[in-house]
Amino acid sequence: MGVCFHSLDTRLAHRMYLLAGAMGEGRFALPWVNAAVLELYGGDGDKSERYLDLYFEGVGGWGYGGVGEGAWDEDAVRDGTPCDERSPRVGECVLALNNLSASYNSRKMYSKAIAALRRALEIADDGDVSLPLMYFNMASAQLELGDNVGAEESFTKGFRFRVERGGDGEGAMAFLIRRALSLPKVISGAGEKSIIELRERFRRRVEGVTKFARWQRGEGEALSASETAEVFGYLPSGKWPVLTVPLAYNYVPSCSLLSSLKLDILVFLEMQNEATAHILGYGRFAPVQCLIMGSPVTAGNGGIDYFISFERAEAREEDDYGEQLVLFQGLGISYPKPEYEWREMGVGEEEEMWDEVFGIPREFVGARKYTCGQHVFKLHPSFDDVIIGILERDREGIVLLQSSGEPATTDIVKERLMRKAGEDITGRILYLPRVSSAQFFDLLRYSNVVLHPFPFGGSKTSSDAFWVGGRLVVMGGMGYLRGRMARAYYAEVGGEIEGDVVAVDTEDYVDKAVRIGTNAHGVGDKVRKVLERERGRIFGDVGVREEWYRWLERVVGHGDGAGRKSEVEDWDWEVVERIKGEWKGGFDVVGGL
Repeated sequence: MGVCFHSLDTRLAHRMYLLAGAMGEGRFALPWVNAAVLELYGGDGDKSERYLDLYFEGVGGWGYGGVGEGAWDEDAVRDGTPCDERSPRVGECVLALNNLSASYNSRKMYSKAIAALRRALEIADDGDVSLPLMYFNMASAQLELGDNVGAEESFTKGFRFRVERGGDGEGAMAFLIRRALSLPKVISGAGEKSIIELRERFRRRVEGVTKFARWQRGEGEALSASETAEVFGYLPSGKWPVLTVPLAYNYVPSCSLLSSLKLDILVFLEMQNEATAHILGYGRFAPVQCLIMGSPVTAGNGGIDYFISFERAEAREEDDYGEQLVLFQGLGISYPKPEYEWREMGVGEEEEMWDEVFGIPREFVGARKYTCGQHVFKLHPSFDDVIIGILERDREGIVLLQSSGEPATTDIVKERLMRKAGEDITGRILYLPRVSSAQFFDLLRYSNVVLHPFPFGGSKTSSDAFWVGGRLVVMGGMGYLRGRMARAYYAEVGGEIEGDVVAVDTEDYVDKAVRIGTNAHGVGDKVRKVLERERGRIFGDVGVREEWYRWLERVVGHGDGAGRKSEVEDWDWEVVERIKGEWKGGFDVVGGL
């Protein structure tokens, strides 16, 4: 009955599965799989995993040793576990493992997701129709862990199954596109050459997919053998079904929602950091669409009319943007004042914090601490020279980096640094566990120096450092907004300490960091004193809000370009007042728009 209602009334189906699971405990376990699927669709990965644990408990686990102790599913006890490739019920275990992996993926537990999928793929029948989905989930998890080679292999296997077994042209093309667009989260190469090679391979694959799609429509020549091998991951044989470019995946609900809102203006945030937002940016859901500096690079497509930035942080020409550049005055971004207030710790209390909260080995607790609080994916290989240079200059210093949520991602950065420096250096680079917000503020406050990475820096983390008087060193001369936001904060605070904290090149960066870290001539104390005195100037700036009011009033209904309103219309001032009223309720961050 639950299966019958699965697609008609999910709430009723869910109740039936739970009832069947409770009634059948001690007899049969399968209902817990169906209940777990509905929990997963509903967004509760934790509860989904609990139900799947009940299933695996019932059938004796999903390992290699047959039915384990404690199994209570009657069929499993009688005939053997379904998590065995020889079992006639192997399909239900494959389903359970696939959903278990999806539950892990939803909570960023990628290593566990891969382990479950590997077992599912080992026991699944070669003709199992769920194989492509498993390959797709496997590739997604591998990409998150930085295993691009493994992800490409998984995408290729899913592609081959769709083409050779399923004859599914659209589904196969989806795998092809994802394989071509796969890029590593963390750069594993040691220098600029590896980045250039990565970009070139990316360009060839995207061009190859585009060329193949055109050939499928009869608009160009076919791929050469070498192009086919690079784009597909193998050289196919035999006659192929026609492949078609899929128009949408999970973007349809988002498109429908945005279209139904009948918006006058649509503001995108962090477009380049999330696939759905990036693809949506190519659509037209409002007469005026803009991108704000939360994603500090141009969108590069015709769906965005304006890029909103601010004068203090821009050093590029307007032609560097594909959109019309709008420059707000001053900082252009304002964060609310954090609730955190530090308290001075005694020496013993601070040592205890470094030991127990951040896990620093005892021999390093008293060392000078140079901390970069940004996620490791922002650590460009060119920044490695800063880390190594600091540790070469300050033999009593250590560098503290944030670990990724998954060890495999952190390991890529570790191995990259180990290829560049000896044990004396890399042994003093420590990777901190993820901590609470208050503990992160403590980290910034009690570190001797806070390192701002380049060429891609940060805004929120930098403002956090300013709030606690964290002595932040930044690289000046960064040409694009992505590396200039922290520099803009120092411009707002004033010129008294700019010469102590804003570097002109890598050597100067290292020199300034070590001078502050060792407090040479009291420079570290001076920087902290100024930051504590002036920090309020970069928080709670109502001028940012007023700039948005003025700009919205000016552009809404008065667009003048392709895709915008061509006729001047009277703006609905009731809407303006409503917007102002809502913003006065607490939109202190531009990202809250």
